[in-house]
This record gives sequence, structure tokens and C-alpha cells, in this order.
Amino acid sequence: MADSSGRLWRRMWRRPPAVVGAAVVLLFVGLALGAPWIARSDPQRSDYSRIRKPPSSANLFGTDDLGRDIFSRVVWGTRISMQAGVFSIVLAIAVGVPAGLLSGSRSGITDQLIMRLTDAWLAFPFLILAIGLVTIMGASLTNATVAIGLAATPTYIRLTRGLVLSTREDDYVQAARALGAGGLRTILCPVLPNIVSALLVQATVSIPAAIIAEAILSFLGLGVQPPTPSWGTMLNTAQQFLETAPWMAWWPGLAIFALTLSFNLLGDGLRDLLDPKDY
Repeated sequence: MADSSGRLWRRMWRRPPAVVGAAVVLLFVGLALGAPWIARSDPQRSDYSRIRKPPSSANLFGTDDLGRDIFSRVVWGTRISMQAGVFSIVLAIAVGVPAGLLSGSRSGITDQLIMRLTDAWLAFPFLILAIGLVTIMGASLTNATVAIGLAATPTYIRLTRGLVLSTREDDYVQAARALGAGGLRTILCPVLPNIVSALLVQATVSIPAAIIAEAILSFLGLGVQPPTPSWGTMLNTAQQFLETAPWMAWWPGLAIFALTLSFNLLGDGLRDLLDPKDY
């Protein structure tokens, strides 16, 4: 076990982009968890004597059109983006994986019904479906998270079904059946543990899309509502002051770029790291 763990760490360190991505993700997780201690200024408190002030020692990222500290708003906005990105994908996994397992383990009408519904689901572009759902449910962070999760669900249904179909005829699955394991036990014991790594990689590369979707929904006024700090709402406000106060757009834009890029780098590294052909 120790040798295997050591080999895993050595393989990880041979992929600097993945290490950098993991470090940046952990940094943003730390910002989200430590926001009350890191951002001492109230992100919603206005100071009309400091409207649109450039970055300085008093305000590291400058201030916005209402004199609010942009650094505090970016830090607190990290919580919103991480919540929307992670929780929406958790919802997609919670719905999509069981449906994919059922579809892949059953043939006939059950499989056909699930896949035709999934095909119809996939006929709607991811972002358009999320916008439609949140428009129906109402604008809020919770509804935006649910809408993004439901829009991402078909991907996990198809992925899980494909993984089940590709593994259920493997020798270890046949051995479990020969020992008397039933259909449900076969899926939950030999099959599911062997497809978790692929699902983990997919989740890692899906989170950036969910973060961007939340920013777009908030930018359009369908996600987080002002004055709650969100990177999307900050960009919406900043578009009016791109010439006079460009720093209002710099920092939330850079935060979105850094977090989504780091998740993508981490996902690529995990995909290479968990590839059984490399062992």
C-alpha cells in the first residue's frame, strides 16, 4: 500500500500543470472557507467617499461604483462560485449515475426509455437549458445551482451507461456472477468501484463549465441577486465602467479564468494519473 501510494505521488509530481492546478484550486477553497477572516471589509458596505478608487494599500483591488471593496467582494464571490460549481455537479452525479447504472445494467424497454429521454434532454444546449430552467423556477443562487445540475445530468447518464456496458463483460464481473452475485450486487460491487475514477475525472472537468454557467446566469440577472457579491454580477456592473474603472472587471474576470483553468489542469492530470495503462 505504501509503495502504491508513493508511486502515485511520484507520478503526480511528474505533471507540473496538474500540481499547479491542484494548488490553485486549494487556494480558492481556502478563500471560500476563510472569507470572514480573509476579507475583513463588509462586501456589501458602501462608502460614497471612495467611489471607483483604483487599487491601493487601502483597497487592494480598488472599489466599485458604490465604494465597496472589490477584494472583499471577490473573496466572498468565491463562495458563490464554488457552491454553484460543486453542488450542481454533485446533483448531476446523484441523478445521472443511478440512471446510467440502471440503463447500462438493463436491456430492453428500460434502457431504451432512459436513453430516449436522455437524448431528448441533450437536444437542448447546456446553457440554454439552464437559463430556461432558472427562468421557470425564479432567480436565486439555489435555483441556479439546481438548474445547472439538471442541465449537466444527461452527460453523467450517458457516461455511466457507457462505462457499465464496457465493463460488465470483464473477467472480474463474470467471476462475481459465477460466485452467485445478483444483478444489483454485481453493479454495486465490481462495476461501480471500477468506474469511479472516470466519473471523478468527468466531475473535475465539469465544474469549470458549471462555474462559468453560474457567472453567466448572475450576469444576466438570473442567478445571485445584488447586493450579494458574485463574480457574474460584478462583471455586469463593471461593463458600464470599462473605460473609467477597468479594475472593476479585471479581478472577477481573472478569478473566473484562474479557477476554471486550474480545475481543467487538475482534471487533465487526474485523467493521466488514473489511466490504468500507465501502471
